[in-house]
Amino acid sequence: MTDNPYPDETSRSPYPDSGEADDPILGPDRTYRHKPSASVFESESDNPSSQIAVAPPATSSPPASRRPVRRGFDDGSSWEQYDDADYDDDPADWQDLPRRSSFLFRLAVSAVVVVVSFLTIGTVLTGWMNDQLDPPGPPGESIVIEIPVGATTNDIASILDDSGVVTKSWVFRYYLRYKDAPEFQAGVYEFQEDMAVWEAREVLEAGPAPADLTFVTFVEGLRLEQLEQSMLDQLPDFSSAEIQAAFADPTIRPAIVPPGVNTLEGVVFPATYDVPEEFASDEAGLVRRMVSQFEAVADELGIEERSAALGITPYEAVIIASLIEEEAAYAPDRVKIARVIYNRLAAGEPLGIDATVLYAVGKDPGDTIFQSDLDFDSPYNTRLNAGIPPTPIAAPGRDSLEAALNPADGDFFFYALTNEGGVVGAHTFSVTQSEHDAAVAECRAQDLGC
Repeated sequence: MTDNPYPDETSRSPYPDSGEADDPILGPDRTYRHKPSASVFESESDNPSSQIAVAPPATSSPPASRRPVRRGFDDGSSWEQYDDADYDDDPADWQDLPRRSSFLFRLAVSAVVVVVSFLTIGTVLTGWMNDQLDPPGPPGESIVIEIPVGATTNDIASILDDSGVVTKSWVFRYYLRYKDAPEFQAGVYEFQEDMAVWEAREVLEAGPAPADLTFVTFVEGLRLEQLEQSMLDQLPDFSSAEIQAAFADPTIRPAIVPPGVNTLEGVVFPATYDVPEEFASDEAGLVRRMVSQFEAVADELGIEERSAALGITPYEAVIIASLIEEEAAYAPDRVKIARVIYNRLAAGEPLGIDATVLYAVGKDPGDTIFQSDLDFDSPYNTRLNAGIPPTPIAAPGRDSLEAALNPADGDFFFYALTNEGGVVGAHTFSVTQSEHDAAVAECRAQDLGC
């Protein structure tokens, strides 16, 4: 028996029409609530809730008019009911409540959840597979690869994976099988980094480069004199005088080079170039191609708009990219070095980049720096002068150009080579002088050149 003899709509009713789970007539799927009768309220407006009468406080025992009585069905089952003078047996005075959710409804909801889960997983897997087939972004730098005689499809897939042409060798292998690709010829091919698998297949199906085609590769970070020597090493028919004449040719200049700047330093793009036999002694032609390639990459990166958003000119962005190229040995450090440069420029502080000192005194990167070098009076000496150098100090690659246009967020003001996290070439970036002093001490403890 319930403690509350006056059940409201939120209580479990002792009346048989309450729709409880064990009700043999109504079953579990329907519930009724008794409408208040006129004997309780004279009119609808007298009912504050317009739903049901407010029960008076419970007493220790129900009045005689509400004593429980036992009623039963013909089959012998029974329920307990209050014999209430206000109780109305007329079904018209009872109000339907919404059905509780049926088994089929709950089953349908569960099925929807399962389907949505599978669709989500499928979408994620599909996106991942698409990235393996066609990596995000445009293809990268040119790569010349020789496919040896007797190489199988599996061998070629592994070679392209190791060289960074395709993302996963097994994805490329199964793609070739799915497309029923033919056997490929041995020879020299020119690919690009991060190609789509169908683009790599097209290069292979086109066949190797002609035997009279020479490929030359120029790495990032070369100065003009180093670029000249690399040309002479790879193209025996080139002459030093003709190369220097091409470097000085005023008609070979990118549009972003300001008037009065008479050097191609930093604006000849480091990449792999094919040189047909008939151009094996055309120094100016190769230099012109390298400058055109720089302009194409700069346009792809949106250097005009993005540099303006940073408050600098496109040429200044190239200068900063050249500093990043010379300072970053670990790729993820590039954007942080860029941030240090921009923070120090904003503060009017000298950049203090030793690579500019080496450039000023004509030493190669990695050479020992003496105090006399640090004191050398030159506009390229960022130990003595605030701001950036007047020109680039090397040829930046695509990644360094991108870092210069997209610096990391942060208050970094210093960096020191410490092989941070056990990664060779990684720097420690600091905000305060005391943090930087600790990083420099670590650099010296490891004899890393600080």
